[in-house]
Amino acid sequence: MEHEEEQQIKDIRQSSSFVLDDVFQSKEEMKEKLQKFQNDFDEEFDDIEERIFVQNIISYFQWRLNQRENAFKSVNIIENLQKKPHLITHCNKILFYRESGDHYLSKKLLKDFKNSDYFKQNKTKLEATAEIGYCYSRLGPKYHDRAVQLLKEAIANITPERNILWKYRLAVTLRRQTHIFQMTTPEIFKPDETKEEAAKLLNEILKFKSYDKSSLRIKAKACCDLGTLLFRREHLFKIIHIDKEETEKITECWCFEEAMRLCPNQYYVLQHYGRHLRYTQNLKESKNMLERAMQLKETVFSRHHLALTLKKIVEKATPKPRFRDICQFPYSIVDRDKPKHDSRGFDGPEFDSFFVNAGKNAENPIQDESDPCKSSLASTFEISLFHKKREHKNPYHSKAGVTTQRGTFISTKKSPRYVCVSPKNPMLLEAVEHLRRAIEMSKEFEGTRYDLGLIYRMLDRLDDALKCFSFITSSNCGNPSDYPMYVINAYEQQAFCKLDLLARETDPEKKNELRYDAEECAWRALTIVSGVIAAIPMLKRTNQCYPTLKELLQNEDNSLKTLNKLAKMNKLMHHYEESIELYKKIIKKEKHETFVRELAKAYIEMKDFKNAIYTLSLLLRTPEASISDKSLFVTTCIEEAQRLLIENNDLEMAKIRFRDAYRAICSHQHVSTPSNKEDESSLDILVLHSCGEDDCWYQNFVTSTLKTFVQLRFAENDDDCLGSHRRPEYLEDVIARSRCVLIIQHERINCAGNIDKLIDETVDDACVYHKAKILKIRKQEVKQHAPRCKEIVLTCGPSDMVKNDRSEILFKGKLFSNILGNLSEMFLRKSVDL
Repeated sequence: MEHEEEQQIKDIRQSSSFVLDDVFQSKEEMKEKLQKFQNDFDEEFDDIEERIFVQNIISYFQWRLNQRENAFKSVNIIENLQKKPHLITHCNKILFYRESGDHYLSKKLLKDFKNSDYFKQNKTKLEATAEIGYCYSRLGPKYHDRAVQLLKEAIANITPERNILWKYRLAVTLRRQTHIFQMTTPEIFKPDETKEEAAKLLNEILKFKSYDKSSLRIKAKACCDLGTLLFRREHLFKIIHIDKEETEKITECWCFEEAMRLCPNQYYVLQHYGRHLRYTQNLKESKNMLERAMQLKETVFSRHHLALTLKKIVEKATPKPRFRDICQFPYSIVDRDKPKHDSRGFDGPEFDSFFVNAGKNAENPIQDESDPCKSSLASTFEISLFHKKREHKNPYHSKAGVTTQRGTFISTKKSPRYVCVSPKNPMLLEAVEHLRRAIEMSKEFEGTRYDLGLIYRMLDRLDDALKCFSFITSSNCGNPSDYPMYVINAYEQQAFCKLDLLARETDPEKKNELRYDAEECAWRALTIVSGVIAAIPMLKRTNQCYPTLKELLQNEDNSLKTLNKLAKMNKLMHHYEESIELYKKIIKKEKHETFVRELAKAYIEMKDFKNAIYTLSLLLRTPEASISDKSLFVTTCIEEAQRLLIENNDLEMAKIRFRDAYRAICSHQHVSTPSNKEDESSLDILVLHSCGEDDCWYQNFVTSTLKTFVQLRFAENDDDCLGSHRRPEYLEDVIARSRCVLIIQHERINCAGNIDKLIDETVDDACVYHKAKILKIRKQEVKQHAPRCKEIVLTCGPSDMVKNDRSEILFKGKLFSNILGNLSEMFLRKSVDL
């Protein structure tokens, strides 16, 4: 009975706000979230359902922060709001009473929960699912995947009913996932897919036929979010790919105008419209709109974007520096105010291209007559980066339209190499105060801190700027940001601050220190860029760390150390051809195994397996070769063999590569018989298979695979057992003599009467006493047995291939590749990341 109640409490916890326990790492984090929800409660959450959701999470925070009296007050607020019982509120109360020692009241509520038909209804459970999804969606990008999963589950299963709030919250969560600064891991970043999904949901909300106050406010918000998705696009049909006539009127501008028509005095609409006006260069209107939003409600968003609008006004007040001035007259703070030189400017596309390549924010600068800014420039050594002939032409410049896309991306990334500098500018000082206040309101929002650092650069307060950027890369407690793009930009900006300080430094020792720090920051940025290039390919051509680091290294001596750094740098940027050429130069000077290894890895990245295998085979002949080198050789041979089978249909060459891999595995000193001697009696593989069916397809498929590619020495069960030997002793002996025991497991539908029980017993014993050499080939449908042993899950069956068909060779090649891969892991010691 007690066990049953404990299980019920576990179920109750899953239907309560306490399911969020694993989300929060500290009380401080909970306090900040509680404060945010309490501040937003009256102004932002107008829908009754939404107010219940938020009040539930507020009561949960209060309980976890030992504000128990307030937690019960919050529950009372919910009960006054709700028209019917609420599952999560009820479950929260059960746990509140249980944890406070009021077991009678807890048990009474638990009894009500068990006896209530309402709480057992599918719709009630889905409402709770949606509520938890809603909570996750409001906790930040780290939890958006979970939010999307839960909200989709609720929406899909409650049809044909519609819930506009759930759809809106799902759409907003998806929309946020389209932005590079919301990306947590590159593997799950799919902006095009999420953008289309979000746009479809928002479009459905706009079509929703309801005109009550709550629905109108949600529709107005949906307009703003759809306008954000349509940024610099002409029409909605370009995203959701439907009939043009149906969405022809829906453009970015139409969305914000419609939002203003629906709710002209809603702070959410005003602040998003203010941001839109800045993007369209209507800076005065943007400022007025954001200030108006702040009069209604002070939010992090309105503070942040008002600061950016003020920054933009200052930038627009400054004419772009002329190309000749930049190239000929790099100067420090002291001589910045001297009269400018050659009056002849430089016009044309090269000028604009210069600023794009230099990483200039693509939003156009403006002029304030009262306080002209001056451009912050660096030393001749830095500037030379931009007027030297580039070694790599950008293919994007040859395509109309893609250059615009590149400029837009640079603008979105906003990590400028140069900023306009205006010390003590009143608008910039006001922007600083807005951003400081925004940071106080939400310490976790790193965008405010990053933009504060940029404005400090504009104020020429480089030390303050460095503090902002380093906070993002360290978070002041050794935990960098969870969002790679912020970390990349923050490291880039630290490097630029160091270079600006370097430009005005005279002390040689301090100059060396600054140069070293700048290089180190660029390296760290580049390392992270390398990990996200696959998700954001545009970063390969628009990041600032690569050209900065390249210039720093090219100004060093042409030593092996510098060449190695350049090779590593190109490899990180996926410039493998350049990396290979550099490693070849290095090896000509010094044939060290490290450089040979890196050359082989670069060949592998280029999918040039022939040269990779040749290079690795040379490395394996040296006494310095490591086990990881051998493992890499095996992996490369397997990958090349698979390529030869799939792309070239070259079975004979694939066999050679498979044999190369197998020999490398067997040549390792740890792969041997118990007596450490190879002899005629030793076996490569013993195959154990107990189904007893005549002409078993699975057994034939596995054994013929072993014969097809490499002529291994293998035996099946006790087939070679002579009459003078007892089967159990023979099997025990042959297991000891075998490098690997391969066990086949599949369904036993037609062979129940023929199962060899001795083989089954042998398999069980082998999994216990010889698990280091056990490799199972298990059919997908068969239950897992002895999970600590290595295994291959076989997804194919007799119906998947036809005899003499190429598909059979491909299936066998895949199986043998998996066998070799597992043998490599079993017999070559695992090494750290290759």
